[in-house]
Amino acid sequence: MKSFLSSPLSILRRRPSESEGPVITSEIPALTGLRGFAAVWVLLYHAWAFAGPKLMTFEQFGIVFDFTPFFSTGWAGVQIFFVLSGFLLSLPFVRWQTGLRARPPIKIFLIRRIARVFPAYYLQLFLLLGMGWLAQRSLPINTGEIPQYLLMLFLPSPIGVGSAPLNGVWWTLPIELSFYFSLPILSIFLAWQRRWLLLGGALLVMIFWRWFVVDVLQVTLVTIWAYQLPGAIDSFALGMFGAMLHVKFYEQGSVDINKYKRALAWLLPIALIVYALMFKWMHLDYLSYWKSSPLFYMWTPICSLSVFVVILAGAARLAIIDVIFGNRAMQLIGVISYGIYLWHIPVLKWLLDESWIGAMEGYQFPWLFLISAVLSFILATLSWVLVEKKAIASCHSYFKNKQKSA
Repeated sequence: MKSFLSSPLSILRRRPSESEGPVITSEIPALTGLRGFAAVWVLLYHAWAFAGPKLMTFEQFGIVFDFTPFFSTGWAGVQIFFVLSGFLLSLPFVRWQTGLRARPPIKIFLIRRIARVFPAYYLQLFLLLGMGWLAQRSLPINTGEIPQYLLMLFLPSPIGVGSAPLNGVWWTLPIELSFYFSLPILSIFLAWQRRWLLLGGALLVMIFWRWFVVDVLQVTLVTIWAYQLPGAIDSFALGMFGAMLHVKFYEQGSVDINKYKRALAWLLPIALIVYALMFKWMHLDYLSYWKSSPLFYMWTPICSLSVFVVILAGAARLAIIDVIFGNRAMQLIGVISYGIYLWHIPVLKWLLDESWIGAMEGYQFPWLFLISAVLSFILATLSWVLVEKKAIASCHSYFKNKQKSA
């Protein structure tokens, strides 16, 4: 106890019982848990929005605490997904650029990403189409749009399905997918000497794309067009840069690991404070977000930078991040997070259509959130066990057997 109290940073560092050397694994528990948090946060936001946005405040000792920004910006969980994808998927390419391993085979990389994303999506697509057919004796989508649905083309027509896909969260899937296909090309910027070119270029591309969409094209579906990969590349690029820092300073030990972790320990509370301030800014000025405004251009890179610090702290196994996100419960949620993200909107819509929720007196949000969370977790678990886990295992076995035969 004495040693714990002797330093305010002791809870932010790794547990003394763990090895002082870097832990290099393919799975980082705290980041799996962070992915779970992001999925639940998006669910929380949609439950709050579907129930009717309301100020989330309480008064204690004459002080009013306003937690509304945390609820109203829950959609930013998607931003966490983007930064995480940039970090985790870039790690093998960074290790290749630093000479720690061979270049990841592009074909294997892409097939594994497709096997991770499409099976669960196809399961949901076919189930929703089937339920729509049973309810109305007709498909809930136009038959001419089936190819776009199969290819995840959730873009404005005529390229994609338009502004209202069968499941509202699907519009983010092609953004992730386009990053997967772009990463092998973008990996040339993962060499340490090109780090500023990566960050500066990504920021300029994001700003130009959003300006072009809003001020030049003046499209009506700004929310969809502005966030396509060029407009979201700042978040992915910060994750990529995080992978470079992690490999150089943690895995390679270019500096003393304890000094590196102490630096992250000091940066972590600053990042969280900045994150909270950005929530407040968005909450107060959200009407200007989809216009050419400082909020439109600055919010995602600053928020992504805060997430970037949390990811580095989790990857370096700082104890407080391990406690919050690396615990068993958060890891389990993280494992099924893709299913939670996919299923929560259909569950929320179904609950609101049911009289026992839709006609409930008083504020529906608490029950709507709790019940939708339970049902989404169940459906996500089934999706993981029946489809996702098997698809990943099959893909792994296929490439393992192919290597043996070669």
